[in-house]
Amino acid sequence: MNNQIGISRTIIKFLTFPRVLLVGLYRKDATNGEIIDNDAKYPRYLKLQGDKEEVVQFQLIGTLVCYNETFISYFLLSDKKWYKDDGEKIFEVTAFTGLNDQPKAYFFIYKKN
Repeated sequence: MNNQIGISRTIIKFLTFPRVLLVGLYRKDATNGEIIDNDAKYPRYLKLQGDKEEVVQFQLIGTLVCYNETFISYFLLSDKKWYKDDGEKIFEVTAFTGLNDQPKAYFFIYKKN
């Protein structure tokens, strides 16, 4: 198992910013195919700058986590509350849990503010 800490940076230019931004982490080593099990750190807010010095902020509204081949999602609804879907039931969780307590997350959904 690969336990190295790495930083990835990708530059993408938008002609116009999307309303929803989907970010996925490829959690396999490109050289040997081993699963990378490091904790992911991700921001609650993303600020992106366009070609015309326009700065757009996105807010995290959902994450997808895989624990032992089980998919769990955390999402923010229009009622401003965070929920967890564990595949069997959906229940309310704290904002801290929804935003910060998911180090194995690999898919993130951001909404343009």
